[in-house]
Amino acid sequence: MLLFLSRIFKGKRLTNRAIKLDPFVQAMMRMLIVPLATCYICILYCYECHIALAWELPNGGVASLIAVMMGFYFLIEFYLFFINREGIKPTSGWFMRWLPLLVMPLLILMSIGIWRRIYDYGITATRLYLATLNAWFYVACCVMFFTKLRRINWIPISFCAIFLLTSVFPINYNSIARDYILKDIREKKEKGISKMTNAEREDWSNRVNYMEEYYQIKVYTK
Repeated sequence: MLLFLSRIFKGKRLTNRAIKLDPFVQAMMRMLIVPLATCYICILYCYECHIALAWELPNGGVASLIAVMMGFYFLIEFYLFFINREGIKPTSGWFMRWLPLLVMPLLILMSIGIWRRIYDYGITATRLYLATLNAWFYVACCVMFFTKLRRINWIPISFCAIFLLTSVFPINYNSIARDYILKDIREKKEKGISKMTNAEREDWSNRVNYMEEYYQIKVYTK
């Protein structure tokens, strides 16, 4: 408590609303996070070129990789926002404006990966969350590009609001995915398990196991 009280602002700093980054945070961002994120984005661009040349998507993982990259991206945007307000780097405004366009091709790859997985294997709660996250990335990047990131508090507020709207109500992504998978299992069972191909039977069995492991719902398969 004494340590907390000792860090309370006094005098003019009590009414000063300007937020300044700690020198240690600035050094970590400049010397670690920004170079690491730059290398990561370059690797993802090489990966995207490889996928385009091979014309074949890998078996999952693309959306997660790009979601991690967007986490780095937002950290960099927050950093540029604060140093631009302090007037430390005159070029920070240029990077703030054009960085959203830099990540757009990777967001398109993320969209293709998500919708391909949904088309091939159906809906799950994780895929619904990833699809919503991908849509939010598009909106956030467009808003940052056209507004030049004049305000930044709307980013965490909108993210939390969307997460709550899709999670806390009785009808949420988990319940939607559960009902969809149960309906699909029952429809395929009524058509006859013996009439399924080996691939369809394996997919049906995976869905049954998913319901038992993720939702703890025992599905009668006989």
